[in-house]
Amino acid sequence: MKERVGSAYIIIAACLWGMIGMFVRGINVAGLSSMQIVALRAVGATVILFLYMVLLKRDKLRIKLGDIWIFLGTGIGSMVFFNFCYFGSINRTSLAVAAALLYTAPAFVAVLAKIFLKERIASSQVISIIIVIVGCAMTSGIFTLGVNLDILGLLLGIGSGFGYAMYSIFGKVAIKRGYTDETITFYTFLFAMFVTIWTLGESDVIITSFSWKLAGAVFGLIVFSTVMAYLFYTKGLSMVKASKAAVLATFEPVVATLIGIGLYHEKLTWDICLGVALIIFNHWGRNVYRKMSAKLTRIPQQE
Repeated sequence: MKERVGSAYIIIAACLWGMIGMFVRGINVAGLSSMQIVALRAVGATVILFLYMVLLKRDKLRIKLGDIWIFLGTGIGSMVFFNFCYFGSINRTSLAVAAALLYTAPAFVAVLAKIFLKERIASSQVISIIIVIVGCAMTSGIFTLGVNLDILGLLLGIGSGFGYAMYSIFGKVAIKRGYTDETITFYTFLFAMFVTIWTLGESDVIITSFSWKLAGAVFGLIVFSTVMAYLFYTKGLSMVKASKAAVLATFEPVVATLIGIGLYHEKLTWDICLGVALIIFNHWGRNVYRKMSAKLTRIPQQE
């Protein structure tokens, strides 16, 4: 039951992350750059979480000096690095290619979790990761919408997957040291804010372009797709293995695709449909191919 609840938390987080594009489109009218939007998320989340914890959970603000490296890892090594690589990949390739490369993250998580967290890699997990990568590539429309290949862009895309994966690894280390989801999320955004806040120096366009629609988009980005999403993911991470959490988080492109089709009438192709189906099957059909793999290898598979 604990694992099922944790899985549900991860999927909720993925759904909230999948809404990011909707909010970002609303913010783009103000003319903010991609990194400024990252900074806006970090500042907003830091302020909200700080006020919440000061008022209700002040004891959760305490961390050991020797553990700061963990939050430098989640905040700078993961969030800032992942966004830098992801946006760079988008600029040099295409949104489709960048999105497909981003979701190499489950493979990185599985390997890193094996090395640093001593998590066992079952054959069912290998199958799951392969399905996820293929499914995400198809969901991005990479096979039918055309691509623009660029070596540096591809390397940046792979870097974004690695950075994305690092949150699961550093987050799991923090959980094992007794830190709660609120503490981990707060310090993640605090250190990310220190690195990115300088980009907001010329962001007075938010004020000059103010509208209730813009305010709603900023609110949604910070509260739903940032604070709540990371709290749910980190909470779920405390209940399931890091490698499984990374796979479940790939519901994000499914939600983003459905929103794009439903709200923005984006093109629906055969590979997008098949990619969405593969990702959904990867979750609901997990027990099926795990048993098949166990039968073929004659080795009992465990979560």
